[in-house]
Amino acid sequence: MATRTATRTDNLASRLRQTRRDNRARRLAADGSPRELLIVAFGLPLITLVVLLVLIVATLLLAGSDIGGLTGTLGAAWLAVHQVPISLSGVTIGALPMLPTLLVVAGTAAVVRSAGRDREVRELGAIAAAAVGGPLVFTAMAVAVVMDGASTSQIQSPDALSAFAYTLLVHAVGAGVGVGTTSREPLRRHVAVSAADRTGLRFGVVALFALLAAGGVVVTVRLILNWDQLGALFAGGYDFDGYLGLGTLSVLYLPNLVIGAAAVLVGANAQVGTASVDLMTVTGGDVPPLPALAALPADGLGTIGAVGFAVPAVIALFVAVRCRSADPLAHFRAVCVAGAVAAALMTVLAELAGGRVGELGEVGVTPVITGTYTLGWIVLVGGLVVIVNAMLPSVRAARAAVRGTGKTASRPDSDQPESDWDDRDWDEQDWYEQDEVGDPDPRVDQDDAESGDEESGDKESGDEESEDEPGDGGPAAESPENRDVDDASAYDGAAFKLGEMDLDEYDTEHAISRKLLDRM
Repeated sequence: MATRTATRTDNLASRLRQTRRDNRARRLAADGSPRELLIVAFGLPLITLVVLLVLIVATLLLAGSDIGGLTGTLGAAWLAVHQVPISLSGVTIGALPMLPTLLVVAGTAAVVRSAGRDREVRELGAIAAAAVGGPLVFTAMAVAVVMDGASTSQIQSPDALSAFAYTLLVHAVGAGVGVGTTSREPLRRHVAVSAADRTGLRFGVVALFALLAAGGVVVTVRLILNWDQLGALFAGGYDFDGYLGLGTLSVLYLPNLVIGAAAVLVGANAQVGTASVDLMTVTGGDVPPLPALAALPADGLGTIGAVGFAVPAVIALFVAVRCRSADPLAHFRAVCVAGAVAAALMTVLAELAGGRVGELGEVGVTPVITGTYTLGWIVLVGGLVVIVNAMLPSVRAARAAVRGTGKTASRPDSDQPESDWDDRDWDEQDWYEQDEVGDPDPRVDQDDAESGDEESGDKESGDEESEDEPGDGGPAAESPENRDVDDASAYDGAAFKLGEMDLDEYDTEHAISRKLLDRM
């Protein structure tokens, strides 16, 4: 007895300590929430500004220039990182390097993912809003700084609406990636998404990365084949500073080239000023002396270009096969979702990677055409795969089996009485649920009903009489008086006491009817 009391005391003390720890953790989380939101909102922008400041100062010192207009240059660099078109001495540069932008997107996703672990949906919304709202504040300050110094510097005032729109787009993409990669379970509990939609979303992203990987391979191969031209363009730098600048610009613009190559593979037309390239034709023209542009072909690709159409076809075939299902509608829905996701992401990337470059003209690919061709490849090839998959004998047999199972489950067995499932449900589940609201023990009721059947000679419980005869040690061997005393002590604290209630006067059918009425 003493050991049992000590054990109960230890359990109570452990529960109290755990409760205090939980309360302390909740208070610390509540106190740290504003501080964490501030870190999410302003941490990454401050780091970005520090890196830009170091790079600008180093560039100005290497070039031998003064740092008089440092604040305006820093504001313009912040806008350029977010793909906001910049005007220098009347020349608008809209095709800006994509590498810094992708790094900012990755940083935003990492910050949101780190802060969003084990969070509810409402907290995730606050974290995502902070990750987007903080950079918008810095964009407002950058626009104000650039406008203020526009009268005394070569940097002209940017379009404020475009600045906010591009900043919102860049950080919203990063926040969406961060939330989607760390909090899928909370989102599933609050957002109803079918299995076909989840499959389509996943393989839509896979299709995007496959296209970009193919574009990267194409750019790498073209640079190797045009190695002499690449060296000639680097030779235009004349000295170390020039080589460093050309090399840095080429690396920063490599993602732009990869996106353009992926767009060309799906059938779009890439344009660099007056020069244009697609898989079948090449139009020459004047291009900037950037070493990375050595990847552009000088003449038509011919048969090799036609083979490039196999790349999006193979990717679409892979996506359609991985999205397959016994249900043709679910299969086609997953394919359509995958095509829509890949097309939307390709459209966004094409919009960010291109733009106008002064007198040179437009640089990049048409976003709408790129997205349309991407959607067409995946949906058309996927539609053919859906038709072929639906006609396969194994898939038809599986579909017929599913239909047969559904019909069997919806039709009750005619050979089995309807009361069988009711009795099982009462015996195993509902009677124990009634105990929680104060009803008598169902096992006692069942024994009392059996005892009543023995005295009344009911034919329906004749089998139970042979099993539970008095005196053989069964449930009926217990006297009603002892059972009443035990039941009264067992239900002493309940809202309903058994007391001296005698159920012997009820037969089995009456007892079951009373249970059904209590449940209703």
